[in-house]
Amino acid sequence: MIKFPYVLLIIFILMFSACEEIIQIELDDGVTRLVVEGRIEKLKGSRNGYQRIILSTTDNYFSQVSPPSVNDAKVIVYDDFGNSYPFTESATQPGVYETDSLFAEVFRTYTLIIDYDGETYSGEVRMLSVPPIDSIYQEFQEDTRSFGNRGDDSPEGYIAMVDFTDPAGAQNYYQWEILLDGEFQIEADPANLFLRLQNDEFFDGQKVIGHQPDNTLFLDPGQAVVIRQIALSQLAYDYYSLLFSQSAERGVFDTPPATVRGNVQNITDPGHYPLGYFSAAEVAEAYLIIF
Repeated sequence: MIKFPYVLLIIFILMFSACEEIIQIELDDGVTRLVVEGRIEKLKGSRNGYQRIILSTTDNYFSQVSPPSVNDAKVIVYDDFGNSYPFTESATQPGVYETDSLFAEVFRTYTLIIDYDGETYSGEVRMLSVPPIDSIYQEFQEDTRSFGNRGDDSPEGYIAMVDFTDPAGAQNYYQWEILLDGEFQIEADPANLFLRLQNDEFFDGQKVIGHQPDNTLFLDPGQAVVIRQIALSQLAYDYYSLLFSQSAERGVFDTPPATVRGNVQNITDPGHYPLGYFSAAEVAEAYLIIF
């Protein structure tokens, strides 16, 4: 056996000990941009005037707090008949702008105008219709993965699913949202990426049976579930698909994602573009209590 010389061993240890140096990396915070989160909604089969638009700004990469809210902006939505709907900032939720008087209708066009920090932003969308949810029900399934998703390693549970009929002869795009006991379940997971967003390429004009918007969300008896079926334009579908995919698939050593540009423009300075998306959609809802 060849023994490592003692003197060389000491030199080897000292060399690597000397290399342990704390390096401070200063990163440019970059350009601060307006972030727009807003969807004008019409609940299918009812009239609802409440709408809201959330405004914030980007923050530096290592920030540990919520993005800064935007205060004192002027927010107005116009319809294609020339009616205007001012949005007022919430007294309790900074950055949330609300109105109770915009009763949206399908196939109407809505234009968002935001005046903030000396610049004007604009986005325009047309509200599309969505088919109703024919039925909602539960099914007991086993979790075949090697781990549970509820924090208690539970291997099985109930999953909520819906049936609906896709309109024939038209290209339709869908998004699904789930509320569990009143709370949105918005975790981006590669396992449910193509269940939350779909187009009708493979089921145009057909009845869809047992669609599961999230087959990783296991439910317990007594929990209340609301599934929301939302109409999307192709542009909105492409935007949310890219955004959702980046959120779901990023790992510790992944390269930073590319900037996902939305449909809101900076009219004053096009180079200082905002982030986020402004949409308008008819929404079908179905409610279920797991038993």
